[in-house]
Amino acid sequence: MKKNLLRVVALVLVTALFLSGCSLIELNETRRQQQVVARVGDMTITLGEFESQYYNYLYSTGYIYYIDETDASQRETVNQLRDTVLQAMIENKIRTEKATELGYMEQKDGDEAKRDEQLQEAIEETKESYRTEWEEKKEEDDSIDVEAEVEKQWNQWLEDNKEAFEEYKASLLEQVILERAMEELDEYLTKDVTVSEDEVTSKHSSLVQSQRTSYEDKLTQFETDMYAFWKDASTVVCFKPLGYRTVKQILVKIDDDTAKEIAQLRKDEKEEEADQKLEEALKAIQEKADEVLAKVEAGEDFDKLMEDYNEDPGMQSEPQKTHGYLVSEETNFVDSFKEAALGLKTIGDTTGLVKSDYGYHIIKYTGDISSGTVPIDDVRKELEDMVLSEKKTQKISDEMDGWKAGYKIKTYAGLYHIKKKTA
Repeated sequence: MKKNLLRVVALVLVTALFLSGCSLIELNETRRQQQVVARVGDMTITLGEFESQYYNYLYSTGYIYYIDETDASQRETVNQLRDTVLQAMIENKIRTEKATELGYMEQKDGDEAKRDEQLQEAIEETKESYRTEWEEKKEEDDSIDVEAEVEKQWNQWLEDNKEAFEEYKASLLEQVILERAMEELDEYLTKDVTVSEDEVTSKHSSLVQSQRTSYEDKLTQFETDMYAFWKDASTVVCFKPLGYRTVKQILVKIDDDTAKEIAQLRKDEKEEEADQKLEEALKAIQEKADEVLAKVEAGEDFDKLMEDYNEDPGMQSEPQKTHGYLVSEETNFVDSFKEAALGLKTIGDTTGLVKSDYGYHIIKYTGDISSGTVPIDDVRKELEDMVLSEKKTQKISDEMDGWKAGYKIKTYAGLYHIKKKTA
């Protein structure tokens, strides 16, 4: 989290600010934002800089939807968050100065190309928002050339905002250089970090013990960890509980509005009405479901049929698309799906049409999850990567602690903390 936060607070917020006149209120706000909230040696962090990064952090993490800075009961939590962001900004100042001393902050080959790549992505995102607007207008006026209007609107914006656009390009290049420099600094600090066999063995033993206990207390944690392991090995699973298998499915959905109506009827305990509405909805998709089932039973490739017919978004994304769903008696699936999935006898077997409030499911039994301790050789590479990452993180943290000790650092909580309101 700390590394992600350092990246967040390093982001440059580019805003075109146009002032007409300078009222007393505007002048006071300018002075307020220029107040220094932290000194790091000869460097300073202003309140304006802090607030920009702080609110960017709230938005990027989603905290903005849960934090109410006017709520007195949240004041301590809010101020802890503010302390966290400011400390990250302080560390970022120090890291940037160290990177400068080592020559990493100088522009290098590839920086402009990286900037241009990110710039083009931002331009395309902007054009896509224009495109959505023009496609809506085209529904009322078929003569509209959407792409031509998008280009026209973009070129007009560019003409009206030349200076702001050039400032954004320059700031984006600075950001690219900063991010690359931070990567080079971390590589320099951790170039001698290695992993021993004893460390890998110790990590494996530790995870086996902790996961055995964790999964006994909360079996669904295994599912979360296993999906994470399959996706990017952000968690290494070294113990697997008993009773799991993997399945894939093709879902032929009933329409979403009807599904919502059925769910509401179930919630209102109107089971007969819900059942009747479900049967009507299933009739509407019966022909399509029968067609897919016939292809499955004829032996056509299940994964290919999933691509062509499956309407379950969960099965369309990784890692479920490749590995399937984890299913056990404790898994939180609808009963009809779970019973059918666990009722298949042999790997490779498929079900007929299994109905639920979502539509018709066709399920394939794809594999078993071997229970017990995972042999260390099966996860050696992932364990080595995990230990190496942890050791590198610790090395960087230790270096930062040493650097900070060499700086005179002063913060002014009274300026950046949320204050207790007085009557």
